[in-house]
Amino acid sequence: MNSIRSDKRDLILSRGSAAMIRHGYHGTGVQEIVRAAGIPKGSFYHYFASKEDFALQALAFIYRPRLARYAKALNNPALSPRTRILDYYRDLLAYFAR
Repeated sequence: MNSIRSDKRDLILSRGSAAMIRHGYHGTGVQEIVRAAGIPKGSFYHYFASKEDFALQALAFIYRPRLARYAKALNNPALSPRTRILDYYRDLLAYFAR
């Protein structure tokens, strides 16, 4: 995927997923997603096969960095298992406190 296509897709995922987080899956239509992203409705279908496809890709987009961060914390061989778990929960609590 070229960088322009990837950038546009990421923009749609970022802004559209924010709308979906606020209103839920059933409360957010494709029209709200494209409005949030500032794109024409036809462009949505260039990147996503359906609203369901968008939702699945949005979940991966949102959680991939978080899961990578947690995996890094939990798999750090320089720390004891206890410290890894405690650090993981501290990070999780800090995230939800924000």
